[in-house]
Amino acid sequence: MQYCVSTPYVCVIQHDRTFMRPSPITEIVHTMIQYKHKVKYVGLSMRSNYAYRDIFTGKYGRSAGDTLGDMVLRPESLKLDGSVYGPHGIGLQIMMNAAKSKKLRENFENSIKTYRGTTQYLSHVEWEETQENNLLVKEMEEQTEDTTCILSNKDNKDEKKNKPNKQQLSLTPTLFWYDNTHICETSHYRDYIFNPTYKMVARGGFVEDKLSPVITKSVERLGLRDGHDKFGCYIVDDHSGLFFTGHLDGGSYIDKEEKEKLYGSPV
Repeated sequence: MQYCVSTPYVCVIQHDRTFMRPSPITEIVHTMIQYKHKVKYVGLSMRSNYAYRDIFTGKYGRSAGDTLGDMVLRPESLKLDGSVYGPHGIGLQIMMNAAKSKKLRENFENSIKTYRGTTQYLSHVEWEETQENNLLVKEMEEQTEDTTCILSNKDNKDEKKNKPNKQQLSLTPTLFWYDNTHICETSHYRDYIFNPTYKMVARGGFVEDKLSPVITKSVERLGLRDGHDKFGCYIVDDHSGLFFTGHLDGGSYIDKEEKEKLYGSPV
């Protein structure tokens, strides 16, 4: 990374991971620029962490889980096209159509069903409802008995109906630095994570295994907010109920002819 990466941000992708559906890479980078001193790492969700807040609460308790929930970010830059992201986005259909077996489709459906019962999802729905109610109250306060204003308000409502649906994505803090597909500020990796002075990740060591305990100890020493802030790692969620990345099983991605070329014809 020290010699090969010249960009301010780097997308790390392991050789056996793939994107399962459209993923907001550009928008994540824009958000990281906007929150430069806070967001250093954004992981693309996978099956094992797409409801991270509930995982965290189960491990550290409800009080800590509530604090983590208060730390969730919902940037304007991640309010994206609802026809692509979220529960009504095409991303879900893409994954369903790509599923090669009935069992896999059922797994996806069960994942969605399970997610809809998580605190991570329900708290986001509550947040959305609060935003809508606040907007409604603001509009009502601005109304007057003047006919022109009433007509203007009606026009505004009609205009809102015609606007494309938007889906607010969120960034959930994580104490686990996943090696799975993620975007990171290059200088954060080079000057902090891999800096030999801090002795967090030894040369040749796995970042996930070495760094995650360091983050946990930082939180234990400084508290959740301050301890996490030093590392600035988050997981993006579009609240669709499915994850952005998956594992490539090489054996299932090559056809019979390709297998014969690699391994020869069966005897």
